[in-house]
Amino acid sequence: MMNMKTKLVSILMLFLGVLPVCSRRISFKMKGAFQHGCARMPSITRIGADYENGIVTVNLHEYSGLVWVYIKDVSENIIKLSAANINENGIVEVDVSNLDSGDYIVDVVLGDTTYTGNVVLLAQ
Repeated sequence: MMNMKTKLVSILMLFLGVLPVCSRRISFKMKGAFQHGCARMPSITRIGADYENGIVTVNLHEYSGLVWVYIKDVSENIIKLSAANINENGIVEVDVSNLDSGDYIVDVVLGDTTYTGNVVLLAQ
């Protein structure tokens, strides 16, 4: 029969073992809300991203063309990049499992529009 201390340690270890498995959503903001001095027209393109198990996955809907995904450090130095051609809907994955823990910037470039978000990476 386990004593209370052993139960607490077991529960804590279970919680910590499950914690890194949860994906974290990355929120984006569009850079450059103005084009030629006027407000930019809203786009039907939807963009979302998640970070899970050392992979940043960018999901695109209603977009066709070349997509660039940049992972930058807080000093805006490019650490990783990936590119893909998307037709209507698709994903771009960037393996960040070898990066140090810390804060990073995720830039997604679609043509002349850049979406930027922040992610906190945890060492794998």
